[in-house]
Amino acid sequence: MQRRPNPNPNPKHRIIAKANSYNSPASSTQGRSAFNYHWDDHDAFVLQTEGVKTWTVCEKNFPLPPSVMMDYQEFNLDCQNLTMTAGDVLYLPLGTVHKAFHKRKP
Repeated sequence: MQRRPNPNPNPKHRIIAKANSYNSPASSTQGRSAFNYHWDDHDAFVLQTEGVKTWTVCEKNFPLPPSVMMDYQEFNLDCQNLTMTAGDVLYLPLGTVHKAFHKRKP
């Protein structure tokens, strides 16, 4: 097998991908959230594989605070609620304040 050359040999421009999985068992409390409002230090694609989650996603209209977890109510953010069901995809750019709430299947 012939090895292909690295298309981007500069280590400063590496592409890094991560994958996380968050599971909410059907028996968990409706309206519960694993994390408080926060922002991630990377872009995120959320794929809802089954069940239903309501996401509160806020407009990024301020410099990022030093901590990803804090009380965002003091910033008077413009937020909207989105309901995701199986097969839905949500893109969250770096720094987008968000929170997800588990909902039982309808």
